[in-house]
Amino acid sequence: MISVRSEEIKKMPIKLITFDAFNTLFRLKQPVASIYIAQLHQHCRSDPPPALDADKVASAFRHAFKRNSTLSPNFGAATAGGYQLWWQQVVNETFHLAGLETKYIIQKDATNMTVSQRIFNHFETAEPFELNPSAIRVLKSAKGDRERNCITGIISNSDARTERVVEALGLLGDTNNNSNGSKRDGSLVDFIITSNSVGYEKPDPRIFQIALERASKAIAAAAVAGGGGGGSGSSGLKLSGENALHIGDDRVRDFQGAKACGWNAVLLEDWNMLHQTFERGLDR
Repeated sequence: MISVRSEEIKKMPIKLITFDAFNTLFRLKQPVASIYIAQLHQHCRSDPPPALDADKVASAFRHAFKRNSTLSPNFGAATAGGYQLWWQQVVNETFHLAGLETKYIIQKDATNMTVSQRIFNHFETAEPFELNPSAIRVLKSAKGDRERNCITGIISNSDARTERVVEALGLLGDTNNNSNGSKRDGSLVDFIITSNSVGYEKPDPRIFQIALERASKAIAAAAVAGGGGGGSGSSGLKLSGENALHIGDDRVRDFQGAKACGWNAVLLEDWNMLHQTFERGLDR
């Protein structure tokens, strides 16, 4: 029997790097409660509501989010009305539990929107979010190195608004939707997978498997576009977990979830250490 030292074993090359979205690539500028209260006062400018206690709103939000997640998991993926109605219910319950009178919850503005609709729309813009200072540097590093040239993706327990936020924050560049669901043309992110759209939340292994399949298709498409041909060699390419690295801030959903699928994974423990965390993942 031949003995081989562990450092002599060739590691599988990383060809796919995925990131969590919230609190990894970007985060809220202010607490949820502060944003809700500010949006409420903008909505009800003609008839201002009584001041709400931010701590009560924060506690009410946690309760409403947990209750609705239990009743209708994955942001209402299996219910009529989908994630939009789900989030509006969370907003309405939050304000109700925080003591806001019903007349303010149902009041409509000049565009015929309620405050819950206003807040829902607000969270699909870049306004409430800030980009991690290292996000663009890390994504460019993953894609720009000729030897690395990785497929990059986002795996997020969220809904379709995440893609619009990512685009608004400038991570998609000039993109085109390709038939394989990837995004190339100048984009720093090749694909975005949200739990609401695919029906599985991290740490479910199926959402990580979907990411591998998306990356395999993107690599095959890139090979064809680059003159690599469309034969069985490129179209049949399949990545394994050993070829993938996932980075996120949640120990269970991101780190343990990816590890359980055979992926390489690294936990982001400090918002300001994204680049160092990324480099540590590559030096696995």
